[in-house]
Amino acid sequence: FIRMPRKKKGNKSKKKDLPPPPPDYDEEYKDFVPSCVLDSSEEEEDVETIKKKQEEEERAAEAKREEIREKKRQQKRDKKRKKEQEEERVRKEIEQAKQNAPNPRMEELKKICAYLSPLGLAIHQVSADGNCLYSSIAHQCSLKQQNITQKEVRATAAEFMRKNAADFMPFIDCDGDPAENFERYCNTVESSTEWGGELELRALAHALRTPITVYSTTKPHTIGEEFGGEAFLISFHKQYYSLGAHYNSVVSV
Repeated sequence: FIRMPRKKKGNKSKKKDLPPPPPDYDEEYKDFVPSCVLDSSEEEEDVETIKKKQEEEERAAEAKREEIREKKRQQKRDKKRKKEQEEERVRKEIEQAKQNAPNPRMEELKKICAYLSPLGLAIHQVSADGNCLYSSIAHQCSLKQQNITQKEVRATAAEFMRKNAADFMPFIDCDGDPAENFERYCNTVESSTEWGGELELRALAHALRTPITVYSTTKPHTIGEEFGGEAFLISFHKQYYSLGAHYNSVVSV
């Protein structure tokens, strides 16, 4: 058995002999706060400052983003305006080119008038309603004191064609039964607004036993010359209207 040496005990008397703290110790240090510890009011103020700063930074960032967006929108507007200006420029160039280009209608009229003017004749315009040929003949009849409507002129042409089917049927280009197709064609001449042509002029010249002179851009030609007497005068136009061929009446001036 080995006896361990005892630790020396402290001198209790020395502890007891320590001088007491000064009587005013608590009073002197009661308000002392270490510098690393913030006062609660200062801490709240600092948080508010940081929050305001963050808000300002966010507003500044949003303003910058909006500036970028507005810049892009402006670029789009500029691009659109530039495109519209270019389209307008092209449109004006096309319009100017059209104005400078020859007008087919006017060119045709000049050529027809070149035949009419030396003869003291002029064009009397009739409506472009599909009845122009028949209206022109009706107008020519009225100049000779023969009152007749365009419907009556149509009926006259259709009746003569029916009575002389052998002379007209070969010129009707239709499929199926020739007789049925010819009758259908005559019904169209009589009761529709389908415009007439060379066949109808020939039928009218013979039915009315009056020559019909047609003026166009080429040399005038007369249908039914064998009947003699004063001819009906009409003009034929290919370019007068965009819808197709057109007839006008021709009068003395």
